[in-house]
Amino acid sequence: MRVFFNNEFILEREAMVPVTDRGWLYGDGLFDTMRLFEGKPFLWHPHIDRLLHGAALMLIRITFTKTDLASVVGHLMELNEFFDGVLRIQLSRAGKKRGYAPSNASGENLLVSLHPLPKTETIKPDGFRLILSTQVIPSKSYFTGIKSTNRLPQVMAAAEAEEADADDALLLNSNGQVVSATAGNRFWIEHEAICT
Repeated sequence: MRVFFNNEFILEREAMVPVTDRGWLYGDGLFDTMRLFEGKPFLWHPHIDRLLHGAALMLIRITFTKTDLASVVGHLMELNEFFDGVLRIQLSRAGKKRGYAPSNASGENLLVSLHPLPKTETIKPDGFRLILSTQVIPSKSYFTGIKSTNRLPQVMAAAEAEEADADDALLLNSNGQVVSATAGNRFWIEHEAICT
């Protein structure tokens, strides 16, 4: 499978992130994933707007516009003859040396990749077993709504689910409201409308 990494369409195994990458060192990056249906990314504009908004909040300079990214995604699907599955776009602040200060950065590392859909089992006769994670997502934070590469609460929640032999874990925010599963959104029906 080919990916787009730093202006090149290359084989996935050839994509190497430098050891000075700040996403690797500090979680100084963000990502977005979306479902591909017959070559069309589902809710493309809201996803890309969230990615670009997150980059602006994190002060990560991105040289690609929405149109550029759409072109990259289209070409990547054609190269791989892959039109149904999952699209992931990941952006991190490239680094030139160690240190937290953004002045130690040297640009961006951009990865666009395609993935098959995760295997899903049919609904279990007794339903899925969920636990409530001890991990809490801040409800009012500068980073609320950003999909940063630092997913430690989700990682720890998944570990708690595995430890409890559960199918997944639900995470609460600091207001005690259910926010999401470890890697899944929360959907519900309210007054005949689907909410998330």
